[in-house]
Amino acid sequence: MLNPVSAALFVADIEKSLHFYESVLGMKVSLNFGKNIIFENGFAIWEIRESHIIPSTLGTEKLSDRSVNR
Repeated sequence: MLNPVSAALFVADIEKSLHFYESVLGMKVSLNFGKNIIFENGFAIWEIRESHIIPSTLGTEKLSDRSVNR
């Protein structure tokens, strides 16, 4: 059963992130929607694109600026 409250992490590359969370951390996928993945514990990763509301609101320069603490 999915947790009704969960955290979502925005990632630049969903495949690399999925590999990390599955292979390194041993997390199990509950739902895979391609660019949005939810793990059994309710934690989710979402691939962020320039057309997404967050970069369109904050500006796309924030996506690649490594000095910004995210």
